[in-house]
Amino acid sequence: MRSTVAEHQSETTTISPGCQPGAAVVADNEQGIYDFQYLVDSFLTYLGQYRQASPLTLQAYGRDLRRLHGFLMSHGLTTDAHKISSRHLQAFAISMSGLSAATITRALNATSSFFSYLMRSGLVDSNPVAGVIKPKQKSSLPQGPTIQQCHRLVQATCDIRDRAMIMMLLTAGVRRSELLNSRTSDLTADLSRIRITGKGGKERVIPLPGQTRRILKQYLDERESTSELLFPNTCAKRMGNSTFYRIFKRIVKKAGLDQAGITAHSLRHAYATMLLHSAVDVKTVQELLGHADLSTTSRYLHSDGATKQAAAEALPEFLDVSDEGEETNES
Repeated sequence: MRSTVAEHQSETTTISPGCQPGAAVVADNEQGIYDFQYLVDSFLTYLGQYRQASPLTLQAYGRDLRRLHGFLMSHGLTTDAHKISSRHLQAFAISMSGLSAATITRALNATSSFFSYLMRSGLVDSNPVAGVIKPKQKSSLPQGPTIQQCHRLVQATCDIRDRAMIMMLLTAGVRRSELLNSRTSDLTADLSRIRITGKGGKERVIPLPGQTRRILKQYLDERESTSELLFPNTCAKRMGNSTFYRIFKRIVKKAGLDQAGITAHSLRHAYATMLLHSAVDVKTVQELLGHADLSTTSRYLHSDGATKQAAAEALPEFLDVSDEGEETNES
């Protein structure tokens, strides 16, 4: 297939009625062929500019769509968006059989989002991913550290900044990116709440418990940086991911938990589980975590045997003392 990038770039981009902002419709050329990479670039631009997708999300989508493009090219299959079918994409899924079910599903989900974008743009009539059989994934429940392990993490913090970060992860359930992007202006004057900007630019306000407020006050009183960022690096800029991971790994090792598989994100799982075990309703937990879908929060709705037994024992008493030990005869 001949490249049509130059043709597309020279054509006028229009927006079809009813399309979401940024869903660019590229004028058809005489052969009805669209350059695959051009459309992918347009899609990623739309995600970044209009959906405020994170850089990591854009990287993942770009990587999965390049994988699809490479598969189609290497097998001599069409890369024309009009002609890619469920059969092509099923073959693409099979070609990834050596990878995990989660990886295959993620690639198919990225492809589905891409074709949904093309549908909104008026470039295709249907989403071919709808006809693809996805691999079954093992049902895995989010695992977080125990309360005892969380306590050891806090006690292992080297200085007040590190302790403040761990407390924010544990008692506010923020994501790593949310933590590192937070600003001092996001905190209320009394440090009782913090405004968090999450995925897709969605904001939520999280109340902070007294223990976290005390640590934050001490940290803010002692820190010398004038950066607007809550946890800046030594240059008053955003702390890099590698720097954060190095700090977190050091804390985990000092706590003697380096073999426990604890990650920064697992503290978010611990936060959600502790809330639910404290009888906080799932809708409130959803709002605190910033989950768009309640089903995502529902993954945490699991309990151990002791918790279930305690729930059973908490039921009202229906038998009189005199009734105990009596047998009932049912026909």
